[in-house]
Amino acid sequence: MKTPRRIISETLWPWSCWMAFVLIAAPAHAKDAPPSAPVVVWELAKLEKVRARIRDGAPELEPALARLRRDAERAIRAAPVAVTDKAADAPAPSGDPHDYVSFSTYFWPDESDPKAPWIKKDGEFNRAMIDRYDHPRLKRMAATVTDGALAWWFTGDQRFADSAVRQLRTWFINKETRMNPHLEFGQFVPNRNGGRGNAHGVIDTRDLVAMLSAVALMEKEGILPIEDRLALREWFRTYLDWLTHSQLGRAEEQAVNNHGIFHDQQVIAYALFVGDNARARAVATRFPEKRLASQIEPDGSMPLELKRADGATYAAFNLTAMAQALVMCRASGVDLWDWTSADGRSMRGAVNWFLPYLDGKPWTASGAFTPSKLSDPLWILASATGNKDLCIRASRIGQDPAARRNLLFPMDRTNE
Repeated sequence: MKTPRRIISETLWPWSCWMAFVLIAAPAHAKDAPPSAPVVVWELAKLEKVRARIRDGAPELEPALARLRRDAERAIRAAPVAVTDKAADAPAPSGDPHDYVSFSTYFWPDESDPKAPWIKKDGEFNRAMIDRYDHPRLKRMAATVTDGALAWWFTGDQRFADSAVRQLRTWFINKETRMNPHLEFGQFVPNRNGGRGNAHGVIDTRDLVAMLSAVALMEKEGILPIEDRLALREWFRTYLDWLTHSQLGRAEEQAVNNHGIFHDQQVIAYALFVGDNARARAVATRFPEKRLASQIEPDGSMPLELKRADGATYAAFNLTAMAQALVMCRASGVDLWDWTSADGRSMRGAVNWFLPYLDGKPWTASGAFTPSKLSDPLWILASATGNKDLCIRASRIGQDPAARRNLLFPMDRTNE
């Protein structure tokens, strides 16, 4: 006759063996899954409110949502792009197709000497050369991931998330197609430096900043598998190391124009993504003195951008970069909006410098100024700060109901 102890033992033994098997067979890294990455280029609480409004049937958001859906549907129908999709006439100088290669935007051949280093013609895009190399593929990749993740977030349609994950795996994870995590051949100039890249090529990867916040949305709700999360962390950890320690990365960190701002944006985003919060905070903390004070004059002008061949576009572009940085630095506890240098340099000053041109003041710098150039920076700043005047001005010049900023940067326009 079996004793109660023996009955219990025989009952529990198969169960305990099964649990032991499960623990042994489970992936070793499952318990080491990284926490969800933070959303840094948008405000998560606002995105959640917009999603709730969409689910309640907010008609004013339908045009922007419809455009986002169309963008994401195109990505579903297209095959994922890879850095290894190089044409035969545009190989990597290293011979490794996994190395990213891009062309320096404004350079043209010296007609007097075909063997001479190509010549810069500021503002004149050499589109044929740009399109031969990897930068268009990188932009398409980042857009595919961002569009898919955002379309899934706002609609709940799993197809969009699947498209984003498929593209992430192709560009960053799959052994056959992944990009090597460096930009040693970014924005090369023919006949110069043996085909090596330039420091300003680091700006090519600025689209990865928003992409990672879109990835964070998928991580937050468990859409991105743990294996992919770990692989992405490793890729960006290696790329962040290259960005902060390589010769090209260190040189770009010293850039005193918009390139310096986009460098810092990337370091903050990648550091937060891999969990290096101290590094992100260090960059955010020094940002006001290093970037705002060095690029904005006491009168609010940005001379390094205004002297370009198209100063109107570059100055507005730089203000957009600063506005994005304002949202990102807040993720590290640093508020740029209320910062002012001892001699009066500030982001507010840069905004105020532009305002008379919105009111009809003649533009005298290079390029052609139109109010629409300020749509994005003013909209971002209005959403982030709640400034009543900015909300009014942004809504007046940014009246495109299908623009994505309606979804990503909602603002209170009750004061119009």
